[in-house]
Amino acid sequence: MVSGVAVWRVKQIFFAQRFFIVVAAFLVLLSNLRRLWAPYLVYFCLAFALAAYVCRGVGVDINAWIDFFIAAAIVFGIFAGSPSRLLGTANPPAENRGLWRPGGVGWSRALFYAVLISAFLPLSTRLHAGFTGSLDSGSLERADQAYRRQVNLLRSIPGPALYENLLLGFDAGKEFLYEPFNAAQQMTAGRMRESILTDAIERREFGAIVLEADLDAALCGAGLAPGEAGRLKFTTKTRWTPNALKAVALNYEPLGRERFPYYFYVPLRPGAPPGSSCIPERPKANP
Repeated sequence: MVSGVAVWRVKQIFFAQRFFIVVAAFLVLLSNLRRLWAPYLVYFCLAFALAAYVCRGVGVDINAWIDFFIAAAIVFGIFAGSPSRLLGTANPPAENRGLWRPGGVGWSRALFYAVLISAFLPLSTRLHAGFTGSLDSGSLERADQAYRRQVNLLRSIPGPALYENLLLGFDAGKEFLYEPFNAAQQMTAGRMRESILTDAIERREFGAIVLEADLDAALCGAGLAPGEAGRLKFTTKTRWTPNALKAVALNYEPLGRERFPYYFYVPLRPGAPPGSSCIPERPKANP
């Protein structure tokens, strides 16, 4: 069964970012198959099949699609560099096959350039935000000031800390205790007991826990899909398992309005509500 995170990631890649357009170039090349580019079309299919299978695992995320992205770039490059072959002007009439026959109607040429121009479609998903952001010359300076302020804030909090951004902890002079990404992969693979982390969080041994995303949103994104109870998997917004985030929510609370660029959580005060209103049922932890 495909995990909820895998489905979410596929939707992000192919629909939210409009990467589905790469299929058009592949289908055009396939309908005008040449021995020269046949190995690359096979590579495209195998890369997609492998990524679709591997992304079902926990802790994989977008890295599973890197080979497919390379294959897609190759396929689009072949498509863009083969107009004479695809439009049927490179071979004698007897050898032309498929959609692009010489002397055909103009829609074939128009369709070729439409597919070619569609390569820019994924760039349009964040065009406005990216363009307006590039015009804001002070955004980099403000982000640097916010980062330095949070470094000083973390340095001022006594005791050890967990931090998702390692550079933040290093700059704050905090001891390196935990690397979220690799440790969570070990947990989801059954090679590390999840309780090593969750027990320490429940004992509130850390003066601060700093996340790169809002805890409430991360926990909502970690909700278990139907039929997957007891299965550990990454959340979609942070590099922690749902159990670890739940432990943070039950034992820590937000520190004021510290939400940019990172989210600070400190031990829960007596009588204070949990740090999240979206805590899923606790799946079975690794023994």
